Amino acid sequence: FDGNGNHHQHGRNHQQNQRNLNMAMLPKVFNTSNVEDESNTLPEGWYTAQIVKSEVKDTAAKDGKYISLHFKIVEGDHAKCMVFENLNIINKNPTTVKIAEQALKKICDALGIEEFEDTTELHEQDIQIMVKTQAASSNYPAKDVIKNYKAAE
Repeated sequence: FDGNGNHHQHGRNHQQNQRNLNMAMLPKVFNTSNVEDESNTLPEGWYTAQIVKSEVKDTAAKDGKYISLHFKIVEGDHAKCMVFENLNIINKNPTTVKIAEQALKKICDALGIEEFEDTTELHEQDIQIMVKTQAASSNYPAKDVIKNYKAAE
């Protein structure tokens, strides 16, 4: 009661009024189905592609080297889309090198190449790549990763 004998209620009604004061009305209804996903990833599956660029680069720590491969999809709805692969050919972690060597062997087998010295020998030949989506993390958006290779059909 206040000095005039009126009862003041601070509980639930006060909280309800506060909630209404904090509400922000949008100029129109927001509907998530009207918004395209920002993901620039490809649908998962097999694609015919070609290696169109390759470089041997130093790792960020300057203690190893990797082959940077740029694959361009050459057929279908996603023709001209690019997918990138980095293969750590010199690294202090032997498992990392083994994974890279296995991927490089699959690429060579798919292209019918037994040995090569210059990565440009891998360029502009059809190859099938299996693309999967690597989920986004707190630091990086979702991205396309190549999980397998086979000879083009």
